Amino acid sequence: MKKSIAISALTGLLAGSLLLAGAASASNRGDCGKPGGQHGHHHMQKGDYRGEREDRLARIAKRLELNQAQRERVGKIFEEIGPRMRTQINQVHRGHKTLSDLVDAQDYDRARVREVAEAQAKAKVQLTVLRMEMKNRIKAELTPEQQARWTKMHGRSFRN
Repeated sequence: MKKSIAISALTGLLAGSLLLAGAASASNRGDCGKPGGQHGHHHMQKGDYRGEREDRLARIAKRLELNQAQRERVGKIFEEIGPRMRTQINQVHRGHKTLSDLVDAQDYDRARVREVAEAQAKAKVQLTVLRMEMKNRIKAELTPEQQARWTKMHGRSFRN
């Protein structure tokens, strides 16, 4: 009898914890104050990338004091690589949604979870590769003084 009461109490405690964790997760606001993430790209709607890209370019140009030619070249890098990055970000978002749907499904499908998780991992790898390519190409457009300023802004990005 005591054993069944203890098991019932533990089950209730676990269920309550899961409900609270789910509620906290659903209402989680990242560092940026918007649902779902720490960085702007985590919650951007489709089509918002161009405006965000222009804002980012303007901030970088101002902080690094890019001349007009540098600004144009960096802008072209953003235009070329940005949409490919957006595709990978969207893939990661779709993976999050699919995994949430799978965990809520009537019948848990471990093989499908693995498949989605692996696709998500590949998208994250590709996103990292694209991000590093973008940084490398931007670095090539900067003077040594601008590279030093970039390093101060972003940490170790351009240190050799």
